[in-house]
Amino acid sequence: MTKLVFLFSEVVIGLNKPSEKRGKGVDKSKKISIRINGEHTYLDRDELDKDEQVHEEIQVAHDEQASAIEDWMEEQEKKKQKQEKKQNRKPLSGMNLSVLERAYPLKRKKLSFPSTWKHLVMAGLSAVFVGIILGFVMLRLFSGLEAQQTPNSEATPASTSVTGNQATTNSKPAASVQKQMYSLPTMKAFVVQAGIFSTKDKATAWQSDLAGKGITSYIWERENQFYLFAGVAPSKQEGEKIATYLKAQGFDTFVKDWSVTGQEVKVAQSEGQWIEKGMKHWSTFLAPVASQIDSGKGDTGNIVTQITDWKKSIPGEATEKTAVLSNSMDQLHTSSQRFQSSKSTSSLWEMQRDLLKIWFSYEQFMKNASS
Repeated sequence: MTKLVFLFSEVVIGLNKPSEKRGKGVDKSKKISIRINGEHTYLDRDELDKDEQVHEEIQVAHDEQASAIEDWMEEQEKKKQKQEKKQNRKPLSGMNLSVLERAYPLKRKKLSFPSTWKHLVMAGLSAVFVGIILGFVMLRLFSGLEAQQTPNSEATPASTSVTGNQATTNSKPAASVQKQMYSLPTMKAFVVQAGIFSTKDKATAWQSDLAGKGITSYIWERENQFYLFAGVAPSKQEGEKIATYLKAQGFDTFVKDWSVTGQEVKVAQSEGQWIEKGMKHWSTFLAPVASQIDSGKGDTGNIVTQITDWKKSIPGEATEKTAVLSNSMDQLHTSSQRFQSSKSTSSLWEMQRDLLKIWFSYEQFMKNASS
């Protein structure tokens, strides 16, 4: 725009300059007389025509210049509007530029979890809360049901039966087992005692001496004392025969009565009857085994049959507490079979040990069942 104004000024200045040929050899017929301030002035027609032409050209140029300026301004305005639309902001007219130019501290964006994760976390927490509430309600509900059960209907989760040397578990409904107080009898016999010791190590040392002579013995712990028994018999007389045999082997022993006191235990009636039946079998085994040591006579073949029949009759209500007695019976069953096949003295002493172990297991069963 500045350049166009400069050109226009030059054209105007050029018109104001006097023509170099004006007044030199120009025909007056081509001149026009003009009276200015009482004086005649002659102007050349050609010059006037030229001046008019120049004025017209200047006017055209001025119009073109004005049109060009207007087009240029419209173009600038369009560019400005496009730029403002791209930047999506309003013109800054009327705004305080000093505020915009002020240096502001940068703000760090805080980490934020996506909305999906927030939903998952909230759902998880809600599930945990609901689970805790439901668990508490169910616990209170079942606790109330258990409190309403009768005292005589104790739940027994499983019953144990033993076949051979292995124990198997038979599941029973908890409400089907009715436990009650059952009175088990006292079992008495006579033992051949080789010694009594305050520690098990000392008893084990004497036991090794007996084993060196092929005599198997049993250590019975009672009231913090360790008793070393070499045999058991149904009567004192039978016990003295065993003691005489041991004296011949170089061991001093003596015979005394020994008992396992019966007591009331809380078991199913069928279980108590089965235990009592097994101990009655045990009392019948004492005489033939003792006679074999003294005279080599005695019907021990019936022992295997009776133990087998007793094991088959185990009730479904029998608990795992009976396993200790049942396993001891299994050992007597095995040693009796060995003696029937070999007729060896060592097998006969093993039968004596197993009879003592069954007796001790009966005592342990009553302690466990009454606790």
